[in-house]
Amino acid sequence: MNDVETEITEMLQRRAGQARPQPELPPKVTRRARRHRALNAAVAGLSTAVVVAGAVVGLQAAFHGQTAPGHHGSSPKPSATRARAVGPFPGIWPDATGTDLARAQQRVDAGADQWRRGSELTAREFAIRVLGWAPAETRLSTRVISPTEERIDVWSAVVNKEVGLPLTDGSLATVITVEQLGQRGPRGVWSVTGLRSHLFTFEVGPQGRNGCPTTSLAGGKPAGMCGRATTPRAGNFIGWKVYVGPHPDIAQGEGNLLGGGFDVVQGRFGGGLTENFPRNASVLLVELVQQPAGKITGAEAMRLNLRG
Repeated sequence: MNDVETEITEMLQRRAGQARPQPELPPKVTRRARRHRALNAAVAGLSTAVVVAGAVVGLQAAFHGQTAPGHHGSSPKPSATRARAVGPFPGIWPDATGTDLARAQQRVDAGADQWRRGSELTAREFAIRVLGWAPAETRLSTRVISPTEERIDVWSAVVNKEVGLPLTDGSLATVITVEQLGQRGPRGVWSVTGLRSHLFTFEVGPQGRNGCPTTSLAGGKPAGMCGRATTPRAGNFIGWKVYVGPHPDIAQGEGNLLGGGFDVVQGRFGGGLTENFPRNASVLLVELVQQPAGKITGAEAMRLNLRG
């Protein structure tokens, strides 16, 4: 049995309540693993076991990622249906527009990128490609919100080991929201629409006298950030990146215009970002980084639709 078949078997067993114990980590794990892990046609069998879910997630531009209430409509039929087309496209990764999503669905229908048909597989790929975690260290726990939306806690067993937590403890998790934004049912693809960390909180916008934002983030205006690391021992540096344009790729760095960072001092961080926040900014990615290894321990992302 190859690696892909093993992953799929373990996921099906977990969904059926027959979870296997997590394997022990190898002595060394790759700090940055951004290689695509292609899945073969066996993933098609996974679709009948995966519970799917949906809701438009709106992220407030003034503050760190907050999700809107879940979709409360009737459950969609297994056959292909179209998602609602109201408001800005909420996808963060891998698709940033409805056109990107349609093309991705076509690729999957043609047999490529079969991991897009699995909610947990999509979250796992995000952890590998964006957070830079090795497959062997990535742990997941899923909460079904609705038939086309799930929130999946992902955490690094390596980080847990370093801070003395059990490898199965998800208290340091990053919460990845995944949704089916286009075709629904077992053949529809999943997209990341939200990213929130248990390890830090922050606000972003024009700075007041105390250095923290006082009004909403706006294009063409000064912007700053302030926040608190709730678990300082898990990391001591905050890095931020601003992506612009309609097709940002936060895994490959495409569309990254601005970036910087702040030291975490006594659990707090903050400072100025720019005097002229880009009007065409589309995604703000904030990461908690463990020094000196440079390992990402948690992340948040905001899908921006600025005025001004």
